[in-house]
Amino acid sequence: MISVNLAQEIISLPQAGIWALVNEKDRRIYLTFSNAVAGSLTRNLMALKDGSHRSKQMVKDLPKLTFKLIEPFSKSNVENRLRLKYWMDQYSVQEYEHYISGVSIKIRVQKELSAHPRGVIVRLVNSRYKKIPLGLFGTMEEADRFIETNYRNGIYHIIKDHGLLSQQMFKRLEDED
Repeated sequence: MISVNLAQEIISLPQAGIWALVNEKDRRIYLTFSNAVAGSLTRNLMALKDGSHRSKQMVKDLPKLTFKLIEPFSKSNVENRLRLKYWMDQYSVQEYEHYISGVSIKIRVQKELSAHPRGVIVRLVNSRYKKIPLGLFGTMEEADRFIETNYRNGIYHIIKDHGLLSQQMFKRLEDED
């Protein structure tokens, strides 16, 4: 099912994006992202054709696989991983089996009282303790409301607050860099 015109199609792919090889018949999917979609897809197809791909089930299913560009992007690596997690969850809800499972994106929302600047800072924190500031709020309730509004269904995007306190904090952080 991989297109005979695939070489021409690969040339026209966006540089970065989330892409998939999908087996619609058996409802299986391989989702990944790359800053170089064409190269990543080519490497995977070569490994599938020569049988060296890490998913032996995909090797067997090669004739049933179709390529699908899910979402082009040019964001940070953290944001790309969040978007990949979003799409993995979306396909899981549709009862697709993932050829490669166990992709874990360990990131959480953290609230922290701050004396300077004064308020409650909300950040995303990943497993390597990289902290991405999302906003500065005057009260814990405001911070809780921001988190509930923007992250109730999971962390799939980096959403920053646009309030005055937050804008001042972002400006100060930018000036420090």
